[in-house]
Amino acid sequence: MARNILLYVMSAGYLLAGLNHFRKPGFYLGIMPGWLPAPHFLNALTGVVEILLGLALLLRNTRPTAACGLAVLLVLFFSVHIHMLQLAYRNPGYFMSVGMGWLRIGIQFVLIAWALWYRR
Repeated sequence: MARNILLYVMSAGYLLAGLNHFRKPGFYLGIMPGWLPAPHFLNALTGVVEILLGLALLLRNTRPTAACGLAVLLVLFFSVHIHMLQLAYRNPGYFMSVGMGWLRIGIQFVLIAWALWYRR
């Protein structure tokens, strides 16, 4: 029962996060490392992928693939979270505190484990 509830929570979270890439693109563009090419395209692509994978979690046949896809996506997002932490060290309190930056990286590991919980 709790596993199913958490599945719906995770699915909704990725669906809403994906939609937010189109609602507030400036936020995502602001945290994207400068070395990444085509930031507007990557922002839109990430939003679409999060939406599709969030929806695919709801279907039993696509759930394992979606869970693995989300884990891969979350690993790729480490570059953004490390960049955010670097920004926090350079400008304390401007975007987030250093402690929040480290917490956000720690949460990334939890999100990866959560996604992989549904791969079977």
